[in-house]
Amino acid sequence: MAMRPHDNSRTARAAKGAIRPQQTQLGPQQRPSRDLANRSSAAEDVDEETDDEYDEPSLLSVWWGQSPSMLASMVVHMAVVLMLALYVIRAPSDPDRTVLLLPEEPPPPETPALEEHESDFENDQIVPIEKPVEVETPDIPEDASPTITESDDTKKESVPVEPTNEITKVVSGKSTTAGNAKSGLGGRLNGIGTSRLIRQGDPGGKTVAATDLALEWLARHQNRDGSWSFNHTPGDRCSGFPNPGEKRSKMGATGLALLAFLGRGHTHEDKTKKHHQVVHRGLSYLISHMEVKNNTARLFESDGDSHSHMYCHGIAACALAEAYGMTRDLNLHDPSQYALNYIVNAQHADGGWRYLPGEPGDTSAAGWQLMAFKSGKMSYLKVPEHVYPLAEKFLDSVQTTGGAEYRYLPTGGHGTTAATSSIGLLCRVYLGWEQDHPGLRQGTKLISEAGPHSTNMYYNYYATMFMYQSEGLRSPTWKKWNDQIMPYLLETQAKKGGQRVQGSWHFQGDGVENGLSDVGGRLYNTALAAMTLQVYYRYLRVYDSQPRENVLTSL
Repeated sequence: MAMRPHDNSRTARAAKGAIRPQQTQLGPQQRPSRDLANRSSAAEDVDEETDDEYDEPSLLSVWWGQSPSMLASMVVHMAVVLMLALYVIRAPSDPDRTVLLLPEEPPPPETPALEEHESDFENDQIVPIEKPVEVETPDIPEDASPTITESDDTKKESVPVEPTNEITKVVSGKSTTAGNAKSGLGGRLNGIGTSRLIRQGDPGGKTVAATDLALEWLARHQNRDGSWSFNHTPGDRCSGFPNPGEKRSKMGATGLALLAFLGRGHTHEDKTKKHHQVVHRGLSYLISHMEVKNNTARLFESDGDSHSHMYCHGIAACALAEAYGMTRDLNLHDPSQYALNYIVNAQHADGGWRYLPGEPGDTSAAGWQLMAFKSGKMSYLKVPEHVYPLAEKFLDSVQTTGGAEYRYLPTGGHGTTAATSSIGLLCRVYLGWEQDHPGLRQGTKLISEAGPHSTNMYYNYYATMFMYQSEGLRSPTWKKWNDQIMPYLLETQAKKGGQRVQGSWHFQGDGVENGLSDVGGRLYNTALAAMTLQVYYRYLRVYDSQPRENVLTSL
């Protein structure tokens, strides 16, 4: 690391009084004596010199006479060297030679300031790690079984930072802002084994083991460049995995897979956990492939499926924001903030988002953008307040039954579906509806009556998130839902089939009513199922009267 210039030179220290050059003066005993000269002249009676005729030798002559010959030689050689230094010899120019001047490394900041600042972030910035990790394509036999290693989670306290703006309103005198809770995303880092929440929601911790098995599958699925793919990229690590999807966006797939790892508490900095390099490679892929322009960053491929663009961006922005919030790694601050800025600029005047920036909104796409804002607020990133009233305006335009159900579009489209209703209701929770709002109460009743779906993991994920936020662990309504969805996911997770299958999920169905399970493929289903299993600790409950910090304990 380059050092800062310091005033360590002799000249500087002399100027400050630390070192001063010695001034040597000759005393009387060092000067030739006139009496001695007179006495010598009188004794020898030679030349009859007087005091007036005596020439006192100069200091230079005295110094020269007393100096050894070696010193004189040194002076001569120094003069020669000085003359040679003044004579510049020019080397012949070489047009093929390029000299790179590396910029001086700036000193590290004293504190991780999160205020707005001028940034030199470029889209090729990579999250630092001790050394690059090379990944070889494994030779996986079809009947092989993966080696699952349990890793110990260590406690890591979150950095206390005072929140700025709130994403939601104040309910019953208490803030309903999940992102502004002191522990934020920190509960994930504290582990999930024997906590009261897990004991109440999942006696025996079976969801924990199933989640870890799913993460092992996702880790084996990761491509060499750090990405994931819905369509199982031919020729890469995931090539040959069964049930590929149709979508081509690697950025969307990478964001979704990272959310599953982050939800379980795996970060790129926590080297005590086995998947930190997996997370590092995924984050690096997103950052190196995002398009940065005017303090915004796009997280979807320009040549990808246009119907997936803002979906992919919202999912990937969620992943970056949560990774930053869990680590406070300043290398992630600007990419995360720029990704949120892109969503702000992409909002339509009707308050929603759809496939492309600036298009009139649909409920499904809007859900991912608002989830990205929520993750950003939990991580103390900046989200301008004007986006929330606009988002509420859009939700008003698609709601029915007093806010209990939500259409896909304001008019036309797919009408009201269970998935869009779950998304709309969850957004209402995060945007500040009170827990006893008639729309939420009726929406909870309708979803509870419908129950989980056998193939639609998109609905199952959002409905589980909403039911947990709305009801909480002690509610009979939640217990009914939990007793349906969790055993079903544990039962349908692949337990056999080799490393290309074990630990994953895939549900058949290509229509909207099936959550486009075939379109997303096995990666899509596995990531959503793992995130659903993490519901107990993934996000703090909005309506909890007490913050849940220090509740989750390590395995």
